[in-house]
Amino acid sequence: MSSRQMTAYLGETFAIRPQTSALRVDATPGAGVQVVFEIRGTTQARFSDDTRTVSVTTDRRGIATAPVINAGQLAGRFTIRASVAEHPDVDTSFTAAITARTADQLTHVEGSPLEATVGELLNGPVTVAATHRGAPLEGVALTATVLDGAGEPAADCPYFIDAAGEPQRTLTLAPTGRDGTVTLADLFAGDTAGAFLVRLTAPGGVLLDLPLTIHPAPAD
Repeated sequence: MSSRQMTAYLGETFAIRPQTSALRVDATPGAGVQVVFEIRGTTQARFSDDTRTVSVTTDRRGIATAPVINAGQLAGRFTIRASVAEHPDVDTSFTAAITARTADQLTHVEGSPLEATVGELLNGPVTVAATHRGAPLEGVALTATVLDGAGEPAADCPYFIDAAGEPQRTLTLAPTGRDGTVTLADLFAGDTAGAFLVRLTAPGGVLLDLPLTIHPAPAD
């Protein structure tokens, strides 16, 4: 009776509870019938009592409703099979999917302009917040890319330094913390003055472009 397609986000509960009905051979509601609900597949999803299998008795209308299902922390698809305990071949199934939340907005926390002088480091930390429907989103791995002022890759752009000490103009940042924020690695201005962009990209495609100005070195 309930939707055969169920969805939830990681760590949350499914809003829909599997529900099915039992009818007797004369088409009257099968009250008092034991229905077994079983979670099948590679998943951390569990019923509210932390099991994969529960037995539910149909009500006077012949309807059996499974307990709430907790999604767990493993994304993917699985099924819930409902069968009559005394006649396991009488069954039906539901499909469920668990997905990770994706950021729908990226925000520059400090809000101050990004500036540096040729040959120096960027002026202060750059912190970015990832949110989903206004709530902080933990565990988002943003990608930072330095581009020219037109938003194109260029060899003379400012750069990050990777763990091997090599300059990189694209860098995957550490996942966002519980508050949904992450701070960029040190950004080196390089040798070219001008206008650039630091583009932050979240899985799912949400972008944030931060203008970056590199000033010429002071004259001696």
